[in-house]
Amino acid sequence: MRLNVTGYKNKIVNLYDSVNFQSIPIEYKSQIRSEYGFSQDDIIGVFPAIIDPRKGQDSAIKAFKKLLRKYPNARLLIVGGCNKIFTDYENKLLDLMKGFEKNIFYLGHQKNINQIYRIADYVLALSHDGEAYGLVLIEAGLCKLPSNSNKCWSYS
Repeated sequence: MRLNVTGYKNKIVNLYDSVNFQSIPIEYKSQIRSEYGFSQDDIIGVFPAIIDPRKGQDSAIKAFKKLLRKYPNARLLIVGGCNKIFTDYENKLLDLMKGFEKNIFYLGHQKNINQIYRIADYVLALSHDGEAYGLVLIEAGLCKLPSNSNKCWSYS
């Protein structure tokens, strides 16, 4: 394959998957939590993924509702944009969240995902059919956060 871009004529360039992620130091966690309106006692889980039925946000919400019985100070942040073809699924998620607005938050697409990771206590990655690269788990690792994922080929 030839890449015909100025300065690269007749050269092959490999572009590898990578993460360009600057973690915010842990000492800012309490400050950032306060800015988002969370307390230091809240147990915050983050589910960063585009809104898509394959990603499993509905499963996370259903399980989280059960978790709230034992941990009423738990919080779940659903983070990710939604493509127009999945607005029905997005509406389903919003319906599942009804009555749990103090515990489950749909933040949509976030440019400052590193701040979201910094306030988290754990990260969820529940894709039903795997991921090509598993970026969420890599980002969680960079932030030294435990992650919960299902058992599928790309996460095992």
